[in-house]
Amino acid sequence: TAERIKLEISDVAWYINLMLRSLDVTFDALAKAVLTCPAPIISGKDVADYLLMLTHRMGLSVGEVADISKRLVCANKPVDPRRMAEVLAGLWNDLGVMAGVFNLRWPEIFDANIAKLEARYSTGKFNAEESEAHRKPNLTVVE
Repeated sequence: TAERIKLEISDVAWYINLMLRSLDVTFDALAKAVLTCPAPIISGKDVADYLLMLTHRMGLSVGEVADISKRLVCANKPVDPRRMAEVLAGLWNDLGVMAGVFNLRWPEIFDANIAKLEARYSTGKFNAEESEAHRKPNLTVVE
């Protein structure tokens, strides 16, 4: 649903922001660069095919981000911060295009993420126990 897409876009956007900060690349500079790119106009049956292609491309970008991150964190090997910034910029652009397909705007996306996090952390601050608790499935026994 558009609501679920909004929440997922907001999560990925937040992670992109954190990664950019670690690279000393400003989020504003990235956003200004990619938000000027026009979104393609699609309609009808083309939407499903386009979303499938976009999702695939985003998956490849996320995979590259993971590979670069593992190289840095796990292997303690140098990475090219420009390449990471390029991949993140492409991912950010694809998020914006996907948001556009669902008629979502960044302010409502970010507001949804804030509301989700406020609901998750009842104390109003990040809490490791609450963070882990939301990952555990709510299992019910069906007889």
